[in-house]
Amino acid sequence: MAAALASSSPTHLNALDAGLCLLGAEVLRRLNLPCPSDAEILSYSAHGAPLPEHVAQESQHLRERITAYLVDGMYVAGQRRQHARRR
Repeated sequence: MAAALASSSPTHLNALDAGLCLLGAEVLRRLNLPCPSDAEILSYSAHGAPLPEHVAQESQHLRERITAYLVDGMYVAGQRRQHARRR
């Protein structure tokens, strides 16, 4: 099964995946656990690694983007839950 999932081409993260990875790495840092750097995570993006001076800006942008998606999803889930209770 693992051989079927393995690919000979390098892995490329889309913006959503990269944002999730960056948030995960931030949680690991807060717990003082080993984790990859933002630059290392971003090097796997489909656009390639950003210039070193743009790493902080790009990682912050992706963190904000994924956080907005998560908050929007929580709001939608809450609305659905309230709607289901009213029935």
